[in-house]
Amino acid sequence: MKTQGKLFTPKQRHTIETHAQQHEAPEVCRKLELLLLIDDGHSYVTVAQQERISRRAVERLVRKVIRNGRLVPGSIESLRNKSGRPVSRKGNPINKRVGQYLKRKRLSRGMTQEEVAELGFPGGQGNLSEKENGHTALTIDQLAFLTRAYQLTPQNLYELVLFCLDKPGNV
Repeated sequence: MKTQGKLFTPKQRHTIETHAQQHEAPEVCRKLELLLLIDDGHSYVTVAQQERISRRAVERLVRKVIRNGRLVPGSIESLRNKSGRPVSRKGNPINKRVGQYLKRKRLSRGMTQEEVAELGFPGGQGNLSEKENGHTALTIDQLAFLTRAYQLTPQNLYELVLFCLDKPGNV
C-alpha cells in the first residue's frame, strides 16, 4: 500500500490547488489541503494525526478522489457534506467542557465572539467559535489571552478544572 509520495501530476495538482483556494465550502478546502499534504510526501499517519482523524479516513479520502492515477470526475464536489454543512470533527469531551465554560464566562461579561476577536484573540472569531464548540483544543497562548480578557482568577481556573472533571451530562 502506498502511504507517501507523489499522487498527482502537475496539472492535477494545479487543479486541486485552485479548488482549495477558491472553493466556498471550508470542509472541501480542508480536505483538498490534506490531499496536497499527502502529495508533498507526508504520510497518511502524519496527516491523520495533524487533523485528529483516523488514518483510514485519510485513505478513504485519497481513494475517493484518485483512482488508477487519475482524478475521479466530480470527486472534488463530492467532498462536500451531503447536508451542505461543514463536516464536524468528533470533539474531545474535555475540549467541549472547556469551550462550554469559556462561552459561559464570555457571555457573563456581556461580550460577543467578535469583540473578543477584536481584542486580539489568536486565530480570530472563527477560531474562538471552534474552541467554544469543542472542535479543537485551546493553546496555552489562547488560554492566557482569554484569562486576561475575561478577567479570570485562579479560583475561576480551578473551577474550570473541576468543571472538566465533572460528568459531561452535568452542565
